[in-house]
Amino acid sequence: MKAAKRPVDDCILSWVNEPRLIESRLEDSLWLRPLDIPKLLSARSYAVESSIVLNIVDALSFSSGSFLLETSTEGGQCKTSNAPADVTLNSATLGSLLIGGQGAAYLHRCGLIKGDAKAIQTLNLQFSTPRLPWATDKF
Repeated sequence: MKAAKRPVDDCILSWVNEPRLIESRLEDSLWLRPLDIPKLLSARSYAVESSIVLNIVDALSFSSGSFLLETSTEGGQCKTSNAPADVTLNSATLGSLLIGGQGAAYLHRCGLIKGDAKAIQTLNLQFSTPRLPWATDKF
């Protein structure tokens, strides 16, 4: 049996008798380059009501800065901020967080997000999604 272009969290692995015999290959096909952080973060939905100050580091200086993100289950508002940052991450990590492939807790364990445990937990909850991302097209 062959099952191409399946989601990472597909149930197909639970439906076979011997999942260890399955050969799989992971490929990525979608990358984000966040530029307008306030507009981007204000346009999406969130899982919880909370607020956090993000320090975004961009090697090309397109999206560097500190941003206050206030979220609810109805959406979010993001604006530049002079408040001390709760977390620090680069723009590539923000792109990964936005796509939803890895949560903030995982990215923190990998050294890609800096912050205390409470801030990481807040960020993890804000960006949590019920399903992992899945793109069937390559472009």
